[in-house]
Amino acid sequence: MCKLLEKDAKFVFDKKCLKAFKELKQKLTTTPIIVIPDWYLSFELMCDASGIAIGAMLGQRHNKVLHPVYYASKTLNGAQMNYTMTEQELLAIVYAFEKFWAYLLGSKLIVYTDHAALHYLIEKKDAKPRLIWWVLLLQEFDFEVKDRKGTQNQVVDHLSRLEDAGRPKGDLEINDAFPDEHILAPSSTFTPWYADIANYLVSDVISDGLESYQKKKFLRDCRQCYWEEPFLFRVCANNIIRRCVPEEQIMPILKACDDSPVGGHHGGNRMVAKVLECAVDYVSKWVEAIALPNNEAISVTTFLKKNIFTRFGTPRAILSDGGSHFCNKVFTGLLEKYGVKHKVATPYHP
Repeated sequence: MCKLLEKDAKFVFDKKCLKAFKELKQKLTTTPIIVIPDWYLSFELMCDASGIAIGAMLGQRHNKVLHPVYYASKTLNGAQMNYTMTEQELLAIVYAFEKFWAYLLGSKLIVYTDHAALHYLIEKKDAKPRLIWWVLLLQEFDFEVKDRKGTQNQVVDHLSRLEDAGRPKGDLEINDAFPDEHILAPSSTFTPWYADIANYLVSDVISDGLESYQKKKFLRDCRQCYWEEPFLFRVCANNIIRRCVPEEQIMPILKACDDSPVGGHHGGNRMVAKVLECAVDYVSKWVEAIALPNNEAISVTTFLKKNIFTRFGTPRAILSDGGSHFCNKVFTGLLEKYGVKHKVATPYHP
């Protein structure tokens, strides 16, 4: 029936549509049955997205049992299918808020999602413009985002996945040409260091043999991580999200960052240079620049003697701003020694 809702589609309600309609009515009238919303209770919203559709369920708890109030799902168009998983998950939340707007406006709401990155994305200020726009649309609602494992989010997980009953289901053929010597048995050497954390986030299983203090530290580490198939991510300071990598990938990554031609590390002595001292010739516009460890008078005068006076000769005058690194006794004494006139530019109008 989803294809009947497409633009310019011919409305042909055939036997397949009738069968799907009857099955849908049966599903919606059996346990757990839909209830009328109680405006004195808070709402709970569960959302999920797959590569082809998004789904949402609005519900309320009666005697600690969640009862559905409204189901909604929508197939994605071609452009939306190209969204990243984070964008699709946030799109599912935006779609649910637009669909259930009359229920949610002015009500306290808890949003459950199995995509933990959304919890930090809503607080992040430098995301993509499209994601920021969606987050702004949600600001008029009073809601709280909570994480929920995919195994506990099965209601909307089914709504976001379409089943093609007409597609033939056949067994895949085994490729006998695969060399036997390339078939590797599972080995502990291939188990990544974060396997226990991933197992807990996916299936809520804690490794055996942990002491009480080890279990507390393990659970504390798990709260800072989330699983997005097939990677584990850790939320660091300032909501910076980093992907966890296995041991065999650590050294190649460090070598690419530090030892490659485009690496960013040039040794400890080079990294401490935090100030860029720049001099420009007034006529030719020739630029001389050097990185200095600080902006003190000694560093500035050393730059003038070593990079300017000894190479190009002493200038008639030096034009600078009114900073303390230029207006001091050491700098003034150097210019008087070489007979150079010092001119201070007007603030904000050099």
